[in-house]
Amino acid sequence: MSHQKLTKFRECILLAKKLLICDLDGTLLDDINGLSPKYANRLNSLLDKGIDLTIATGRDFENTHIAIRNTHIRNPVILTNGAIMADYPSGSVLDYLTIPHETVQNIYTLADKLSLQTIVFAYYDKKNGYPRFIKGNWLDFNFIKRLHPNEFYPYLEDPVISIQFMYPKKRLDEIYELSRNDEKILQGSHILYFEDSFLPGMYWLEYNPLNARKEVMVESLLKKKGYSVEDTIIFGDNYNDVGMFQLAGKVVVVENAPEEIKTKYADHVCPSNKDGGVLQYIEQHLDELV
Repeated sequence: MSHQKLTKFRECILLAKKLLICDLDGTLLDDINGLSPKYANRLNSLLDKGIDLTIATGRDFENTHIAIRNTHIRNPVILTNGAIMADYPSGSVLDYLTIPHETVQNIYTLADKLSLQTIVFAYYDKKNGYPRFIKGNWLDFNFIKRLHPNEFYPYLEDPVISIQFMYPKKRLDEIYELSRNDEKILQGSHILYFEDSFLPGMYWLEYNPLNARKEVMVESLLKKKGYSVEDTIIFGDNYNDVGMFQLAGKVVVVENAPEEIKTKYADHVCPSNKDGGVLQYIEQHLDELV
């Protein structure tokens, strides 16, 4: 047997029975700042027993690392709601998508008209070869700081990966409706609009690359790792997980998810993120997963 075939054969032997793909905020994480030590230890015990688990999140690499840095996860992770795939924990970018410049200009024309300020601006730094995220602050509800245009305008001609706004819903409804009816924006970006998992009443409006969807990167990941769709279990809680739910072999939704998500998509509802619901499910079904 050739070395290449032998390597492939060994990889097949080492595959777990299932690939577990888990959202972070509102699903795996019990705290906005990251997985608590008690839950990180439980997850590490499960990883050491052979479960194959990775992350699909709206976070960038830095904030994903902050959340799971105390875990033994060693897999490609899906970031920025499917705009980026990166190796973890190295951070090496495996794939990324961008928004056309004309679409970026149209988004900011609307935002300026409605006096809305960006809270996250992401672009690909071609000189250094990695995505760069320019971010305000939203981790402290009492001190939400958005970006001044001077902080990101110099990079508008670079490949833009994501433009994100965060406000109470009533401040974003108008730009959301205008964007949904703007063909130039729709032809160049994928729009996500959802409530923050940890800050009730605050909503995210994200403009990501047109094909930036968690499920698209999941399909790519399955090919890389040699799993079928039927071998995939998705854990999630919100509307930006719906595409993955529709792709998955099995869907596990946490109790704290919106009722529509649980009713329409869940094969199984586990306890809430605060109660370590994902970990409880894995512990109870371990023999089926490894």
